[in-house]
Amino acid sequence: MKETKYDITMPFYEIRLSLIGACNQKCFYCGPFTDGKYNKGYERMPINLIGEFAARLGGVIKNNNIHIQLTGGEPMLRKDLPEIVDILRKFKIKNIGITTNGSLLNPQIGLKLVKRGISDFHIHFPSLDSNIYSKTAGVAISQKRILDIINSVKTIKRQGARVEFNTPVTEINFPVINKLLDFCYDNQINLKLIEELSFGKPKVKFNDIKKLFLNWFRDRKLNVLESAIKNRYGIIYQFDSDFFFRIAPVSPEFQSNIISTKKSPLLDGRYWIGSHGGKFFYTSSYFLNPIGGGIDDLEEQLNSTIREYNIFFNNSKNEK
Repeated sequence: MKETKYDITMPFYEIRLSLIGACNQKCFYCGPFTDGKYNKGYERMPINLIGEFAARLGGVIKNNNIHIQLTGGEPMLRKDLPEIVDILRKFKIKNIGITTNGSLLNPQIGLKLVKRGISDFHIHFPSLDSNIYSKTAGVAISQKRILDIINSVKTIKRQGARVEFNTPVTEINFPVINKLLDFCYDNQINLKLIEELSFGKPKVKFNDIKKLFLNWFRDRKLNVLESAIKNRYGIIYQFDSDFFFRIAPVSPEFQSNIISTKKSPLLDGRYWIGSHGGKFFYTSSYFLNPIGGGIDDLEEQLNSTIREYNIFFNNSKNEK
């Protein structure tokens, strides 16, 4: 097989479009590991750059079946978020999701975003308990606000959009995870429990999360298919074609890149695009610093990345 300078773990499936670097929460597990990589310089993405991106690369995105995930920081800090979705849709980009902490979500905004074209909502949601939520988020949040998020989720689901709670499991929320499992199961909300990436301090380990899952299944008298999904999902518990729980471990590839024991950057199916200083700011790997450039530079780098993935997986098929 042709050698590659990257460590590729899965096919290219997603562009993470960082709309803003700022966030209105201070979750202790986020820091330098946030999708938006605020510490690496992503800023508020000008609307004209979003239009340029969609007009030039909409065809590439559609032809390669690439999902667009709107991220930040906190993307719902953008008051023009509905207009941004309109721009993407104008250029035939239809597979659009959003990653949000949900703190600014209400049923009216949720309904508007679904009608504009957002089909997937990934909501970072640490707990149904406001005290635990507040300790995790680093800002005070009331029980009423949590109820608003829950009502918003129910509204979104009634409109046919998919909802997934993304919940890093920490020593703070681990004792009440069962309540979140009950709520998500009873309301058919997809749930991803994420093993915390932690250095030098105690953490809840993957096997502890799995044991909790198995005990919960036993107590609820549920029989579900457990299958290991390599490289992407960890372990998934599938209830039906659109409803599942999953555990996402810290992968060895990710951890070895974080602590710099690997020389080859990890490509895990995602590409990051934001802006800095009025230019595009982009990278093919979480472990490579973003570089700035114009739309021509971005197009060249994105197409080069797509080719790299295609060569790797075509060669992998030929070897079987």
